Amino acid sequence: MNKIFYETYLPYLESLDQESMCHWTKPKDDAPKCVYTSKFTRFIKALTESSLMDPNYLKTIESYNLHTKNYNKYIKEHYYEFDLKLAKAWLTFLIRVERVCVGSWTTAVEEKSFLLILTHIQALTR
Repeated sequence: MNKIFYETYLPYLESLDQESMCHWTKPKDDAPKCVYTSKFTRFIKALTESSLMDPNYLKTIESYNLHTKNYNKYIKEHYYEFDLKLAKAWLTFLIRVERVCVGSWTTAVEEKSFLLILTHIQALTR
């Protein structure tokens, strides 16, 4: 990931909260849906198109004998121990989990999971 990405998104993630990243809608006869802002959507798109994604993220996480239960708490408590491979796997997990758990990105932002992992990856790759 290039320097401009970090200069753009790390300060953004530091101040980001749920209210400034999405609004919730409740379509008639459907589950609530989080509609993300265009800036947050650009952030996610930049990540998914980057070299920071691990297509085998679940296998990678499992290879470290870890599980994905309470993942934001685990990330917050252990991110500084991650090597680059594991950091990329957890980052990919954070991106992909939104497909099955709508609104999970809001929790990851509130818990600073994206910020912690990206700051750690930046330090590892300097």
